[in-house]
Amino acid sequence: MGNIGFDTDDIEEVEGDADVEVDGKFGGLLGAGFEAGKFRLTATHNIIGKTDLGEGSEVKNSYLDISLGFYLGDGKWKK
Repeated sequence: MGNIGFDTDDIEEVEGDADVEVDGKFGGLLGAGFEAGKFRLTATHNIIGKTDLGEGSEVKNSYLDISLGFYLGDGKWKK
């Protein structure tokens, strides 16, 4: 994860500052896919805990990734 900081000293309309500390999170990964001919389809779900930003605000860190691809070479299209 990372750290986020806000410095509002240069902006006249907004006063104050805020810091958000983000720590490392343990997560998991689920994946599935298949290959048909020269085409591939994969889906992975990264499971990471939410980050609490304070004052009742949270950020969801989990996400779903879907990939579609193909490869060239290494044989003929029809066998």
